[in-house]
Amino acid sequence: MKTNFTELIFKALEKEISEDEQKLLNTWVSSDASHLTRYNEIKAIWDTSEKLSYKELDRKLDVDQAYKKVFARISESKQELNLFSTWALRIAASFLLFAVIGGLYFFNDTVNNYQTILAENDNQQVILPDNSVVWLEKNSTLKYYKNFAKKRDLQLMGKALFEVTHNPEKPFVVGTDKVDVTVLGTQFIVSTGDTDKTYVQVIEGKVKVENNLRDGQEEILTRDMIAEIDDAGALGLVNYVNSNNMFWATKKLKYIDQSMTDVLYDLEKYYMVDLEFSVSDFANCTFSGGFHNETIETVFSKLALIYSMESEKIDDDKFLLKSKPCN
Repeated sequence: MKTNFTELIFKALEKEISEDEQKLLNTWVSSDASHLTRYNEIKAIWDTSEKLSYKELDRKLDVDQAYKKVFARISESKQELNLFSTWALRIAASFLLFAVIGGLYFFNDTVNNYQTILAENDNQQVILPDNSVVWLEKNSTLKYYKNFAKKRDLQLMGKALFEVTHNPEKPFVVGTDKVDVTVLGTQFIVSTGDTDKTYVQVIEGKVKVENNLRDGQEEILTRDMIAEIDDAGALGLVNYVNSNNMFWATKKLKYIDQSMTDVLYDLEKYYMVDLEFSVSDFANCTFSGGFHNETIETVFSKLALIYSMESEKIDDDKFLLKSKPCN
């Protein structure tokens, strides 16, 4: 029997989906970009309809009339008719009406009221209408209402750092396929996509993270806390995620028991310098710690205290590093 994924999306939004159905839906959503787009479109319509339940939508729409039309279309084939229960026909009629009305609404609303930004060629900084700042990673997509003063709701596909303008009267909500993040004023990273796990990392402030895959699961995060969706779809706290590739926005690097050679390669990449060093000098060295908004010279000074490392500046973007081997 073919799975009705539209119905599963509604069940997930209404928090009435079983664990097996949720796993099936997650697999479908992640299997194709068009599936994720479909999920987000339905969620956007559902959100803007004041999150009415399926039953409430059933009452608001003229489902009985649509039911009669659907019934008339299939009544010519008794064999096919026996395959449908009254419940199934009403579901079909409701989806028919919702698809027509919702589809027209979403088309008009997307054209008139939504702003979509795709960081197609490079990382991109976005200034929102309330002066909140978003650092959008390459190949990520951000959607937000043009009437942002009324409702600070956004949809993210990919990875971004948010620095939110404080406004207690207008909560700032970032929606993804797996989590919703609500905040009043803070700086945090949201990452969601096919290759990396979905996570939220707070740099400053306080946020609430709600798990869209598990009803009632949420975490309150404050400074330096991280919540992640695991492979089973559960939301939980973790000690570390590698968000160093957002250095261009955060100006922050963090490591836990990382090979020093890897740290030095990172410094080359993120500070855009050329480091000359012998791998054997650092082969057995590991590093735990971090750097935040520091010059490369300050980073070298800190590492020198740990590893007896010497640094020599050859020119503006080239350095020679020497160190005694670690035991």
